[in-house]
Amino acid sequence: MIHDTHQPEAAGQDEPQAAEAQGRYLLAVHEALTRLLEDGDSPGWKRVRSSKSALVAQTTQAPFFYAKIFFPRRWYEGVKTLFRGDRAYRTDWRTHALRSAGFSAPAVVLRGRVANLPFVITEAAPGMSLAKYLDQRARVPRLAGQPLADWRAALRSLGREIGRLHQAGFFHTELRTSNIQIESRV
Repeated sequence: MIHDTHQPEAAGQDEPQAAEAQGRYLLAVHEALTRLLEDGDSPGWKRVRSSKSALVAQTTQAPFFYAKIFFPRRWYEGVKTLFRGDRAYRTDWRTHALRSAGFSAPAVVLRGRVANLPFVITEAAPGMSLAKYLDQRARVPRLAGQPLADWRAALRSLGREIGRLHQAGFFHTELRTSNIQIESRV
């Protein structure tokens, strides 16, 4: 089962050609994800740091996408799936809800199952993770010397955005610096 919301360019192709191109695209994605699971790597993809409950990889060339393959977290994951859908479905649903509410979230372009595990592929979000941003600022002397007022303003801005999410009814269970993307103005 694969739900494709991002189709390869089919300009100038008739319907059978477009369907064939889409089939090749989906097969290539499936093969790449299978190789990531079995071998730990796949041409055109690189694994990135993630929790033990998922395998995450990023494409190595533009346009950049992320793949996240979900592993079962707890014994009751199957029961949860019966009533609320698998983790890929819930990720897709929440992403659409966030975007509909006016928040920035990377679009889910594909979701499905590989080796009976749910997965999503999302567009890469602009900017960098807050963890990388903070690490970079600590290492670069010019950035580390940024006035304290600027740091406080940035933290207040982050706090306001998290507050806005909570007021809209969104709560992130893994609110970590690696899960927050920011756009640097420096």
